Amino acid sequence: MDLIDKELEKVIKIKLGKFNNEEITAEDVQKLVEININNKDFSGREKDIRLQELKRFPKLRSIELSNFIIDDDIIELLNSFNEMGSLQLSSCSISSGILLNNPALKRLELDYCNVNDYCCISGAESLLIVGDRNIRLARISGKENIKNLTIQKSIVRDFSSITEFTNLETLCLEDARGDSNSALEYIKNRNVKVEVKDEYKPMR
Repeated sequence: MDLIDKELEKVIKIKLGKFNNEEITAEDVQKLVEININNKDFSGREKDIRLQELKRFPKLRSIELSNFIIDDDIIELLNSFNEMGSLQLSSCSISSGILLNNPALKRLELDYCNVNDYCCISGAESLLIVGDRNIRLARISGKENIKNLTIQKSIVRDFSSITEFTNLETLCLEDARGDSNSALEYIKNRNVKVEVKDEYKPMR
């Protein structure tokens, strides 16, 4: 099986341990369960990888994408993987009007992403956000699904919305700033395990 996008094909063959002149077989399609794709090379040049052919690998359980523009087409693609339990987006620009809402997704990690509007994010069981200076918790859909929330090196503009995460079990804040100290105290008084590193600092 040949792919139209040769950069994507190269990444998949490396993951499968194949040489560039070897073909991807039907057995390989079933065997590929995780993939890590960076849209930039070591020099920082964009590769312009097209991800749509990933749908030919329906057994993917873990996907990591770096330096992509996450638009409606990619969100629809990610929603289509019936076994994708883990998704990590790093240094991506997320500007979709479609909800990332894959029922199989248990863990979602957003590392230094530019999220245009958190309304396109639906809560997975575990949500990790790193390096965002404009987190809007109120805009996240499916807050009731989130059991574990970790926020690192970020600023939360509406921390009071943490009270809407009704099934939250653990909250980890590391080098995080927010706009409501009372909301943090409310969470601590609920049956929620709270871990604060480098001190949670309410904004003044």
